Amino acid sequence: MATKYFIKERLEKLGITGAKIIKELNEANIVCDRIQFSRAINGKVNSPHAEMICEKANEIITDKERRLSSNPAN
Repeated sequence: MATKYFIKERLEKLGITGAKIIKELNEANIVCDRIQFSRAINGKVNSPHAEMICEKANEIITDKERRLSSNPAN
């Protein structure tokens, strides 16, 4: 299930919008709009594409969390 990544909670904690993640997903050639993103991260759609959205979003967020923890001044 897509909610296993806790994407919404982690975005809120980082102060990052879903729009920023959607932009980065599209830059990574994962075509996604706000509706697809929302449905995927909320577990409303269970498809390979939704799982890909969640996996890549998780990677992007994890990278941002690591950078923030290694450089807390920024």
